[in-house]
Amino acid sequence: MTPASWETCSDELPDIEATENLRRFREEMIPFIPYIYLPPDTTALQLRDTYPFFWLAVMSVASKSFKTRSSLGKQARKIIAQKVVAGDERSLDLLFGILTYVTWSVPFPRYGMDKHFACLASQLAVTLVWDLGLQQPPPELTSRSYFGIRMPMCQPPARNERTIEERRAVLGAFVITSRMSQTFKAADGLRWSPHLDEYLSYLAHNSTLPQDKVLVAQVKLQLIVNQIHYSSWKTSGVEIPPPYVDALQSQLDDIAGVNGTSIEFEKNPTMLELYHFTTLIIHESAIAKSPTSRPTEPALRRYEAYQRLLSCVKAWLDAFFSMSLEMYYIMPCSTYSQLKYVICCLYNITTSKDTAWNSAAAREVVDLTATLDKVLHIFEQLRSLDDGGEEDEAVSFGIRQFHALKMAWQSELASRDRDGEDDTNRQAGIVDGDATHGPGLSPGLSLNWVDYDMLMLPDMSDLSWQ
Repeated sequence: MTPASWETCSDELPDIEATENLRRFREEMIPFIPYIYLPPDTTALQLRDTYPFFWLAVMSVASKSFKTRSSLGKQARKIIAQKVVAGDERSLDLLFGILTYVTWSVPFPRYGMDKHFACLASQLAVTLVWDLGLQQPPPELTSRSYFGIRMPMCQPPARNERTIEERRAVLGAFVITSRMSQTFKAADGLRWSPHLDEYLSYLAHNSTLPQDKVLVAQVKLQLIVNQIHYSSWKTSGVEIPPPYVDALQSQLDDIAGVNGTSIEFEKNPTMLELYHFTTLIIHESAIAKSPTSRPTEPALRRYEAYQRLLSCVKAWLDAFFSMSLEMYYIMPCSTYSQLKYVICCLYNITTSKDTAWNSAAAREVVDLTATLDKVLHIFEQLRSLDDGGEEDEAVSFGIRQFHALKMAWQSELASRDRDGEDDTNRQAGIVDGDATHGPGLSPGLSLNWVDYDMLMLPDMSDLSWQ
């Protein structure tokens, strides 16, 4: 990076603001996805001297000012295009910066980000890992043969293993790029390999930092999600075998404790969200396809899956609503992807016509409209947090979109009631239910006027269990 380019960036931020942004990033944001360790005594100036692009990305995502985030976000995008794409530069600094940028930059042009550039930046992170050779051990010291005698090369001794900083970066890249891939249905994230197994084991057994325990747990949960995402059942149109579902849940409970009670999860709302979201993915997959059982077979498994989904949705929302207002402002974009997924799943649970389930009883446990009202209230409160006086485009967009969902779903439910489709008197059908008809959800809602692509969220069609 040229000194002049960083002088321009640094001139825009007073030292006191840069210091506060770094503090916020280190203490409040990195715990969400700890792909780097920043010692408490690291100053903003030291970080800028060591990792100038990473410093810029931190200043961009950690600022409370919408104007600053927008300005620095556009600078970060320009540097990615100039240095990584056009200039073919490769460094750990660029990798850390891109991981930061794609994790927290909201996909809006005014932030220098959009869906397509987010996907590109995620793939550039994968490219950097490979081009830097970080996904494998350092190359061994080579030698040449002179007159039949092998002589060592005249070069500094090669390292025998990757630094812990490099291991964190690669594991973080795996989690972040996998989430981006699955959110946008884009190219695959960083693929897992035996060398990454070694990185994970090293971090689990040799690091004493609490944040590394969190990273290890996040990697393991992402591996479970990937097992489902890449399984042959995902696209084959058949029900995922119950033993496979049970095995995945057992893996999850071994990592996080039953109901997320391990130390890394119990007092960490974001990790609890991740646990319940992963559980949701596991059990949603069990009823997302038409069942293969005969009509006379008990529907107990499907009822249990629905019940588990309802419990997961409620637990995820409880963890989400337990956080402070400031935390909503600094959460990674992937958390809002989860929020949308959970809300859409709640809609399906509370409106399902599956005879193995009582959706009216589910509405008594978690009310969809009341939940959307709480989400909208949070976004309304976030409007007041911007220090720059200019309304945050992402917050305003979130309000419009969740309000649109609320209006569309209220209209749909009202229409069902008018048509006499209320299922309050329908039994759960645990034993005699005709499971061959599938969940029987409404095949489509009139939501074309809701712009999903701008939200970094899964399409609702992924959650249509029919």
